[in-house]
Amino acid sequence: MITQMEAPCWYAKYPGGEEHQNQVHYHTRAGAEQVAKNVHEEDPERTAEVGQWPGRCWEARCDGDCGEQYADDEYDGGIHFSSRTQAEQGLRDSGWRVLADGRDFCFDDVPEDCGPEVVPVHPDQAALWDGN
Repeated sequence: MITQMEAPCWYAKYPGGEEHQNQVHYHTRAGAEQVAKNVHEEDPERTAEVGQWPGRCWEARCDGDCGEQYADDEYDGGIHFSSRTQAEQGLRDSGWRVLADGRDFCFDDVPEDCGPEVVPVHPDQAALWDGN
C-alpha cells in the first residue's frame, strides 16, 4: 500500500551519487546518520549531507504475505517519493503491480486474481486515485 508518512523523513545525500541513492530516506535522523557513517568508513572520500526532507514523503509496502517495504537493500533504507503518482510510477518501473483498488504487490506476492492495475498518469493529467 502506498501511504504518506506522518512526518518528514531524513536523507543522506551523496554528491555525484546515482539518482536512486538520493531517494533513499529514513524514518529517523539516526538512521540516516548511521548509513552516512558506514559509507564514509568504506570510502573516506564519500561524505553525505544528512538532512530532513521539507515535506511528508510517500512510501510503499507490499500488500502480499511478505509485507516488505519498497527499499534499497544496499543502503538499508526505504525508497520514498514526493507524490503518490511518482510512487506508483516508481513501483511500476521496478516491476511491482500497482492496482486500481490501492493495493500494490512485489514480484513474489502477486495474487492470481489481483484485479485491474492503475493506468499510468501522464504529466498533464490529474491522479486517478486520491487515497480516499
